Amino acid sequence: VGSRHFAERGSRMGYFIETPPVHPMLAALSIPAFGAVHRSFMERLSRTSALIGLTIDGFSKEERGGTVKIDRSGRRHFSYPLAERNREAIVEATKTMARIQLAAGALAVVRGGVWAGAQKPPHSPRDAARNLRRPRAAAASTAELAYHDLNAGLLAEAYQYSLVAGNEAMRLFAARVAITHFETAWQLAEQMGWPDAISGADRQGLYASLGRAYELTEAWVEAQETYQAMIAYADAIGAAAMHCLGLNRLATVYNNGFKDPRRAIALLEQALKVAEQSGDQRGLAETEWNLSVATRMLHNPDLARQHGEQALAIARQMGHPQLLARCLNSLAYVHFLLRQWDTVEAYAKEARDLYAAAGDGVLEADSQRVIGWSQIYTGRPRAGLATLQETFTFSRQIENLWGQAECAWRLACALTELGRYGEAIELARQAVKQARVVGQPPMIMMALLTLGTVQRTLMAFDAARVTLLEALEKSAEKSLTGYRDWALAELCALRASSGNWGQAQVYARQTLQFVQDESLMPLSFSGWYLTEALLRGGDGNLARAEVERLGKIMGSNRRFRIPWLRSLAGLAQWDGEPEQAITHLQSAAALAREIGLPGEEWQILGALGELYADQGDHAEAQRAHDASAAILLELADSTDEQHLCAGFLAADAVRHILDAD
Repeated sequence: VGSRHFAERGSRMGYFIETPPVHPMLAALSIPAFGAVHRSFMERLSRTSALIGLTIDGFSKEERGGTVKIDRSGRRHFSYPLAERNREAIVEATKTMARIQLAAGALAVVRGGVWAGAQKPPHSPRDAARNLRRPRAAAASTAELAYHDLNAGLLAEAYQYSLVAGNEAMRLFAARVAITHFETAWQLAEQMGWPDAISGADRQGLYASLGRAYELTEAWVEAQETYQAMIAYADAIGAAAMHCLGLNRLATVYNNGFKDPRRAIALLEQALKVAEQSGDQRGLAETEWNLSVATRMLHNPDLARQHGEQALAIARQMGHPQLLARCLNSLAYVHFLLRQWDTVEAYAKEARDLYAAAGDGVLEADSQRVIGWSQIYTGRPRAGLATLQETFTFSRQIENLWGQAECAWRLACALTELGRYGEAIELARQAVKQARVVGQPPMIMMALLTLGTVQRTLMAFDAARVTLLEALEKSAEKSLTGYRDWALAELCALRASSGNWGQAQVYARQTLQFVQDESLMPLSFSGWYLTEALLRGGDGNLARAEVERLGKIMGSNRRFRIPWLRSLAGLAQWDGEPEQAITHLQSAAALAREIGLPGEEWQILGALGELYADQGDHAEAQRAHDASAAILLELADSTDEQHLCAGFLAADAVRHILDAD
């Protein structure tokens, strides 16, 4: 229902009055309140009505109109300057609606909101704002206080409450809501000309918080502009610490958002000079930490470790928990590149606990992902799955696409280990899609490698070949040398599984050529394929040297003990020592069963069955084949995709076991 009664007002701008629908769902969504305030309003909904005033603009030469722009990140920006004609029409429409409501018997009229427990129903925006600030109005949220102060024209108060409301939203991980409040505070400050009442610390806090919220929503252009404004302001007032912080934050945007770690490093070198010249220890630690992150992105783990350890030493000396947590988190990632899993987990756990104590759920989840990954690589896939599922749920709740993608490929690894192939391939596909959206090359590479590994495990050889070759190409294209051996080892296993031992040997040799650091553990769990490919290709010395190297550096890692034992069995069988080969495989089978790795166990049992049969022990051979076949059928049932299930059961290695059974 609408009225055109006020559409024609001579030279003044006219307006329509309309009655919008006040259905419960629509009303609940439109109320600018939370918790008890929201409930209070909804309890009065049956006695509530609403009106809308629509100004009729666009018919006067005095009106300049507005503009809509789309920035590089796809966000829309609206600009619609209001002239005095607009303001007069809005005020008159508001008065008209109030008169209509009061004439109809309304006990109270509120403009665009609710009064949230005021002792007396307010009749004006200033009454609403004043009542909400009374001590008894405890139910009023900070967001509502900002809203009513803004309506009442109390700009300074609205600025402060908007800032607080934004920080409250960030603590709840509602980054998009926080952006609304921070942008309101920014606009109010601009409107007031940044008065002296807004301290430099408050202004720095606004820049930093708004920029961080933009980062979390991947609005990288807006984050860049915010931090550039922060740097400009710091320069204007000679605030070296703020300048250093702004450069660090801007470097983060270039590193994570624009995928330009070299530009990030250039900014950080500037920040390092500023911090050193001003004696800013916190800025120095922050910059060293960011340099560790940026050099890690360029796959220079030794330099990343150097920067990370310098940052950690300063942070521990300062006793600053948040800074210390970031340094620990960064070093966990550095040792991930160095594949030192026990150290990875130690750093990540300390970082996680510090983030949890500080209430920083986003970075707590990031550390959790690293812990989960370490648990998988040290032979604890069930623990890894539980850890990763928790952080995956959190990342989805806060709509953090980066966190979801990083978690999805790790979850796929854990599920593959546990023989839940259907869930694993679904998450691996999701990880690749999300990683492509995020656009971070290392993330894309890891997601592709995970998907290729799952496809190879499911015997989907053609699909695996395409995926793994793409991963290999990206590693060369983006200079992601830290993961190249994983791709090569998986391609070796793929070729060996499909019977192409000649090509498998080529990939095996390339894998070993990549490994320059004698202490570097593999990323692939398929090392026994490499051993057999080298033996078949006449590179027995290379095969034995690699098995010996892994035996020395493996330590107490139970997960890598399994492929190492399988490689030892392969060497023993090649040397004509079947009894020794059987002993190694029995140990490997027992460990795979204990850890819970059905994908490993069925293959080991199948190999044992062959050895028993060669030795004439047909009863043991049958028992091994029966156990292997039972596991295979369970694995096939783990996926609902019929073509994958059929392809898995039709693969030569699987068919051989099932036929023997």
